[in-house]
Amino acid sequence: MKYIAPAFFGFLGFVLIGGYFLLITFAFETLLAKIIGGIITLVLLIGVIFVYIQRVKEIKEEEKNDYSKY
Repeated sequence: MKYIAPAFFGFLGFVLIGGYFLLITFAFETLLAKIIGGIITLVLLIGVIFVYIQRVKEIKEEEKNDYSKY
């Protein structure tokens, strides 16, 4: 149950940043601007995935710490 919220918001961020990438792709005419926008968007998407993985690890560690109290 604890994994639902991070997964939902991670997916939401992924979709929004992906939409931003599509906006950049169709908005700019020059190839250089599309490439730069694509690189920035790719870095943001990788960041979202990294933060999600980190959050899942933190949740697992919290569960281990809770069990050690008893």
